[in-house]
Amino acid sequence: MEMFSDSFVKAATDYRFLLNRSYPQRATIKLVGDRYQLSGQERSLLYRGVSDRTSAELRRSKIVRDAGDDPLFIDGYNILFTIGNYLAGRPVYVSDDGIVRDAGELRGRFGNKKIFERTLELVEEFMTSHQSSEFHFFLDEPVSNSGRLASRLTTFMAGHNLSGTARTVQSPDHELITIEKGLVCSSDSVIMTRALTGIYDIPGHILTERFHARLADISDLPLDGTA
Repeated sequence: MEMFSDSFVKAATDYRFLLNRSYPQRATIKLVGDRYQLSGQERSLLYRGVSDRTSAELRRSKIVRDAGDDPLFIDGYNILFTIGNYLAGRPVYVSDDGIVRDAGELRGRFGNKKIFERTLELVEEFMTSHQSSEFHFFLDEPVSNSGRLASRLTTFMAGHNLSGTARTVQSPDHELITIEKGLVCSSDSVIMTRALTGIYDIPGHILTERFHARLADISDLPLDGTA
């Protein structure tokens, strides 16, 4: 895929090799990134898209492709930013653990109101067309206008006879890793690793079904070659 240059593939192989041997992530990013003269975006791809083999396989084993009617517990901004970055034309890809992530810069805010509105519309369309019994959104309280967004989602669900909640919390991570039934929806690696339930990829579903997106997949790279 065009997203992955030859230098990036070599860097990713070295990076995985070192992570498999417990080298620290941030220091290894700098070491490998400097060696192959990677751009900031490529370093983000490494940091968010490549893990040690054991961690990647653990998270991949939790991904559920068909959510059925299971209740969904949703890391609100996590999925909104991924979809929003795709709409903004920023890199979105499949990580080595099988989940869709982005290398965009939307972190904590949406600068483009039209993209924000379209992103919300796509999530709302997903809810009305999906057979899940409940939708529970967790929104980071420190993020501006989180209360307003929670109110909008709550009103939308009520108006479409959907069961669920939308609330602001200090730490969605803390809430989501305690869920014992249903499916957790987040690409956050810590949440995925510690989750007690399966993981459902809402952005992956929306981008595939709605846009027929063919995303570059880091797991297709020869990451376990000899460094």
